Amino acid sequence: MKELLERINELVNYISGLYVDSCLTTDREIVNSISKLQEEDCIVQVLPPSILTSKVHILIAAHYTFKSFKEGFNISRKPYIEFLLYLLGDRQVQRVISIVSNEVRNTEYLLVVKVCKEGTKPLTLSNCVKTPLEEAIKKFSDSRAIERVYGIRCRDVDEASRNVLLRTVKLYIDNV
Repeated sequence: MKELLERINELVNYISGLYVDSCLTTDREIVNSISKLQEEDCIVQVLPPSILTSKVHILIAAHYTFKSFKEGFNISRKPYIEFLLYLLGDRQVQRVISIVSNEVRNTEYLLVVKVCKEGTKPLTLSNCVKTPLEEAIKKFSDSRAIERVYGIRCRDVDEASRNVLLRTVKLYIDNV
């Protein structure tokens, strides 16, 4: 139990030091330029905000992505794809890309999220309105979309958030 608490404390300390920036857009072309938005020691991803459960979930998925590349157990060669694998709690690249692509096609707003190991330049994209991550998640998170994407039953977004976080942590533990 002591070891588990120590690992949780390490995780909390690490993710609290990550830099996060986000903005909302309706511009679908941004998805096609995702690889051009990447920076060293950062992950930039375009996501439907309806499938997001919490800022902590995004930070943990980013932490596991950075760690998987550092320790060499990543599945994808691209950090922004590896990030999706941890975010959705699934190690099947094609399935995850298919799920996210389907959700992107069926949503009005897209959230551009940038997570970096340390402070860096903020997102500066035309047609993208700066929006705090927590605000976007609170406004757009949808329990039906979360059920569909993560395959979990939930009464509300809070319950979904707990279940999705547990799934993400379990995926990481199973793969190290």
